[in-house]
Amino acid sequence: VTPATSSPGAGGGAPGTTVSDADLLEDELQCVIAEKERKAEEAAERAAAAAAAAADAAADEPADDDDGEGGGFSLFSFVPSAPPEPEAEEKEVEPKRFTDCRGAQWCLSSRMLGSGAFGNVFLGMGSEGQMVAIKAIKISVKSKEECKNVIKEIRLLGRLKSDRIVQYMASAVVGSFLMIVMEAVGGGSLLGVTQQYARLPQKLIVTYLRDCLGGVRTLHSNGIVHRDIKPHNVLITEQGRCKLADFGTACHVSYATASEKSGDITGTVIYMAPEACDGMLHVRSDVWSTGIMAYQLAMKALPYHHNDLTMPYAILSKLGKRDPKVFKPNTDDAPEWLKPLIDRALEFDPDLRPSAGDLLRQPPLT
Repeated sequence: VTPATSSPGAGGGAPGTTVSDADLLEDELQCVIAEKERKAEEAAERAAAAAAAAADAAADEPADDDDGEGGGFSLFSFVPSAPPEPEAEEKEVEPKRFTDCRGAQWCLSSRMLGSGAFGNVFLGMGSEGQMVAIKAIKISVKSKEECKNVIKEIRLLGRLKSDRIVQYMASAVVGSFLMIVMEAVGGGSLLGVTQQYARLPQKLIVTYLRDCLGGVRTLHSNGIVHRDIKPHNVLITEQGRCKLADFGTACHVSYATASEKSGDITGTVIYMAPEACDGMLHVRSDVWSTGIMAYQLAMKALPYHHNDLTMPYAILSKLGKRDPKVFKPNTDDAPEWLKPLIDRALEFDPDLRPSAGDLLRQPPLT
């Protein structure tokens, strides 16, 4: 794992010093958000002033009396006007070409790969012809937290180089957009594979699990917990290999201890480990999630077979008690060649649960 180092003149850092893209972007992003907040406050003040002026004007109008000579009051003499419409935000479109914070140039195609609440993902291309995925996030007051999460994700991914993790490549603030350049992975998600195809052959499941656990091992060796391992966040290359993606919930765990009490319950409940349901941040929570996913790959189902337990909050409550006698995923019908690995991954005690490296040394992954 090699952190990006700045070259002379790149980002203002001295030769050989480590200056992350997140550091280069953060101040600029904060300035754009502050300007957006200022404009939103001014628009709200103008709307409030207009509403007050309309109310004052209506109050100053003489009321008609019953006999038409004035002086009377009618309940219907004043009808409050509708509040003024909020000012529409200026329509902006994603830049078709931009220069990232390191000086490299990128361009967007018209082909959209995906969309979300705060932005769209496009197929793009670098100046040397390499195909990439470019996410364009509209910077606004509403997307403030999303932008902060993206900066955190850039800070994490900028340090990681692995064939089993979708690679971060570049970023920039361009006008009102935060542009993120990522490795393009063209085979869709592992979730799509499980939904579109019949039960997968053993050899392919083994390949997928090796790749996923290889990515998890890389994260953990760098003190990073993904916290949302699931088929949705595993992408498939056109060569049929897996890469971990979507690090919006990932975070550091101190090297001194394997776990920390964060109080922050984050992830997708059905894939969450018992300690994660209890607000504990532990490096081996990702191993539990991979165990749930391993069962799902083999059985095309989740190991929760009772209707009352498939409700996410029922699982959260029962797993959060951290007592295997109270509740444990049912893996009795898992195939014999995979069941020992799944059961080890689903060890309730995270300190007894094997690491990703341990599972990679266990059949059938050896």
